[in-house]
Amino acid sequence: MKPKPIPDRPSVHVFLDVENIPPQQYAYWIRLLAKQYGQINPTRLRAYAVDWRIRKKSKVMLEETGFSTVRVSPGHNAVDNKIFRDCLILSKIRQTLLPEVYILSTGDSDFVPVVDVLHERNHYVVCLTSKHRQASQELIQIVDEHYCLEDLPHLLAEVHQNHKVITVSTPQSIVEKDDPSMESLCGK
Repeated sequence: MKPKPIPDRPSVHVFLDVENIPPQQYAYWIRLLAKQYGQINPTRLRAYAVDWRIRKKSKVMLEETGFSTVRVSPGHNAVDNKIFRDCLILSKIRQTLLPEVYILSTGDSDFVPVVDVLHERNHYVVCLTSKHRQASQELIQIVDEHYCLEDLPHLLAEVHQNHKVITVSTPQSIVEKDDPSMESLCGK
């Protein structure tokens, strides 16, 4: 049996804590950012909330952008706990030679232990926060990269203008390389 080829670019997982930071208006930009890091598919784009009935518009916007909306049973820190479990299960199941990228949209310090475990498993972690919500400085300091949702359109326009793609080589380093296919990613 022939071994499976190792992809040039890592798999990317996106976890949106909709109850902590409402990311729906940035869903397109979050997805575009995720594409910059590697391979994505709809099962790896997830948005979590306890009650989607009160977030109908958000749910529609996220689903139209390709995110799966995950309903979480009510409880203390229920959304955080569900994201923790999903991150840890995926990172354990998907043991690969290449580091994978985990993008977390949250500002909650409760995610620090999850980031620690993801780093132990050789994964790269990007955190997205909002300028309108206080974010944990401890979380921001421990992740590999941090961006504000509100800055994504400008950041990605710059990346597009320079025809660069972000690639992860190790959890500690990030490299940009020229990519003429950027025009197709950014709709030009």
